[in-house]
Amino acid sequence: MRNHRAAKQRSNRVLLLAFFLRYGLPVGVGILAVIVGRITNSGQAAVLALGAGCVILGLYELLGYLLKWKHVYCAYQNAYHQDMTPDMVNWRKVRKSDAYGVPIIFIVLGIACVAAAVFGG
Repeated sequence: MRNHRAAKQRSNRVLLLAFFLRYGLPVGVGILAVIVGRITNSGQAAVLALGAGCVILGLYELLGYLLKWKHVYCAYQNAYHQDMTPDMVNWRKVRKSDAYGVPIIFIVLGIACVAAAVFGG
């Protein structure tokens, strides 16, 4: 009974992390950019924070795919509108275009924001 409860708690943690990766982290990056912009009274700083957050988010998702983290798999399942199954992971169901494309889009967007903030003056 104890092993079943521990497995259920692990599954719940994976699901919580998946929801946070899918919804909480992108919103948190946006909120952080707004806060930085307000504190510094600079749109340039806000764009820099947004860009840095996008790069970090993209790298995290790419690393999660490459290292086969369960919560990243569940986040992809959520994006595909499927039931999340942290105990039955099948990475072959994740399209390579999504696994590499989505993080690359975040990274490129983030680099563009950083460049605009640094060189936009």
